[in-house]
Amino acid sequence: MKKILLFTEKNHIFRNEFSDAGYIVQEIEHPASVHTISRYANSSFKGYFVIEITNEDTDRLNTYQKLLNRMSANIVILTSKPTDNIKSFLIMHGIADLIVYKDIKRLINYVDIIDKDNRSNYGKILILDDHKPRINIIRSIVTRFGYLPIFTKTIDDLLNYAKETNIQLALINLGTEDFDINEFIKKSYKSSEIKMFPVIPYKDTNDGLFIHELLSGLNRIAKFVLSSDELYSYLIDILFKKEFFPLLGMLNESAMYENMARFSQESLNSLCYSLTDEKISMNNLLQKDRLNKFIDITNSIKNTIIKMDGILWLQKENIITNPIGLHEIQN
Repeated sequence: MKKILLFTEKNHIFRNEFSDAGYIVQEIEHPASVHTISRYANSSFKGYFVIEITNEDTDRLNTYQKLLNRMSANIVILTSKPTDNIKSFLIMHGIADLIVYKDIKRLINYVDIIDKDNRSNYGKILILDDHKPRINIIRSIVTRFGYLPIFTKTIDDLLNYAKETNIQLALINLGTEDFDINEFIKKSYKSSEIKMFPVIPYKDTNDGLFIHELLSGLNRIAKFVLSSDELYSYLIDILFKKEFFPLLGMLNESAMYENMARFSQESLNSLCYSLTDEKISMNNLLQKDRLNKFIDITNSIKNTIIKMDGILWLQKENIITNPIGLHEIQN
């Protein structure tokens, strides 16, 4: 049974809507004491924890964070205005899901979709990182698109996992504790497996990017180094497109768009004249099975768009075409 824990200023409104949607609803009255939060943190509650905050709430939520980290619940933050302070709080604590509250039904659809989409059948993504908040955000992004993240903390572990099947990508945090870039380059040269998929290194901008990292031979393995913020944006962009555009292709194919393109380009007047002498039948397009397929595809497109709601705040504009902070590695 699906469970939801509400911590909002309008619990009664959310309660009724989630209950009608088939959720078991639990509530924390707003505001709450540390003792109240700790009761849930120490419980076996598994589900989604929906928290409504304002810019002024972040200081108070800091006192809850250690307790929240002990929960197995997935945290979804609601706000009417996503300020820089709120965004910084989420990044600091590894919370990926931020919804700008407008529509309760859309929120329920969002929770339903990201809950169902934590499947892992499109491949594996290797991640070398030891920073828990960043790990949580990366996990939240890639799992909603059907990829299995494999987290490692050492170079040897990464290279061992590289031998597994269906590895799609490797993400390397150059700032991982005890990470030696020269050791990584040396061992990567000897690994035939790591050459089989793209490697994307990244590093916190606060740590700086030193010239020896660019001159170490990294250019033979990767084409650019991203900041953490750029990495989130890159993953969101490429994974969304990888899911969205095949669905559009399926819709076009099912609708025989190549043969029907004139219906989107010509006026009704023009169409009636141009089709007068042609034997055009819409029967094959309006068959029940084909119409049902249209419904399935458009529902999938809708779900793909809705599950972006909570992570759009992580996206930077023009990361590749206008690479602000993107460090291209020179050959």
